[in-house]
Amino acid sequence: MLVLKIFWVHQDSHFLSFHNKAIPFYEKIVNESNSVLMAEAQMKLADCYYERGDFIDARFEYEEFIRQFNDNRDVARAFFRIGVSYYELSLSPHYDQSETFAQYKSIYDPSQPNVY
Repeated sequence: MLVLKIFWVHQDSHFLSFHNKAIPFYEKIVNESNSVLMAEAQMKLADCYYERGDFIDARFEYEEFIRQFNDNRDVARAFFRIGVSYYELSLSPHYDQSETFAQYKSIYDPSQPNVY
């Protein structure tokens, strides 16, 4: 079984932080819909993206994992990592809002009544 061989050989590269090398192999297993390793490969694919700091792709893959395997024991961890991904993608509270305020001032006319 080629899929099993790919899974176990490249699982080592996952744990050795070679996420970029492991991603194509996990994708191959995930795309082979009849694989018994699909759930684990989906989670490891999401973990690879997460560990390399690609939080957009990680979030997508964790959401796919939850959608496809909602009774899996790793669903709670997937939800947690989705939350962390949203946090990592958010702007700092100290983000400079001067451009936003300038845009607001350019369209706001204080002489007009508030329609809201």
